[in-house]
Amino acid sequence: MTEVPPEIKAVDVKLAESESAYRTHLLQRAKLLEDKLAAFDSLLRERNKIAMERQQIVELLSLYSEGEQPAKPGASSHGTSYGASSVVPGEFADTKAWPVWKACAEVLRREGREMFTGELVTRLKAGGRELNDKTQSSQVNSSIRGMTDVFYTVKRKGKATWGLVEWRENDEEAGS
Repeated sequence: MTEVPPEIKAVDVKLAESESAYRTHLLQRAKLLEDKLAAFDSLLRERNKIAMERQQIVELLSLYSEGEQPAKPGASSHGTSYGASSVVPGEFADTKAWPVWKACAEVLRREGREMFTGELVTRLKAGGRELNDKTQSSQVNSSIRGMTDVFYTVKRKGKATWGLVEWRENDEEAGS
């Protein structure tokens, strides 16, 4: 058997050393990328948490019209004061049992006060009601606008609020 010439042995050794160095480099690079991914995953979890909190704030703000402040406790003329919603998540999801107008009437009855369309939309969504993505307010308004035997509307600060006709009848009876 012939012996490998020293020049080829030297080249083989250099190749082995460079391959080893390259593998070490790849392992270090992989570790660095894993660390970066872990950091990005942590940031993504934090971002999602912030996005959820922001969404909750947006939903709370949608309860109030521009410049509108919540009423003081006891300020409502029709029962309960302005406060937390009494809507149960998912209760308005059954569209046959709860058409939009009927769900709106129930929300108003529970809240015991006139409400802006945006407030009704927020309560319906909290109750699991699916509304058109871009025209939620229009969908609610068109559903209840023609039902003058159930709802009345009053302009407040350039926006309409909705109430129940039964409240006006009760107010008239109390005034007699």
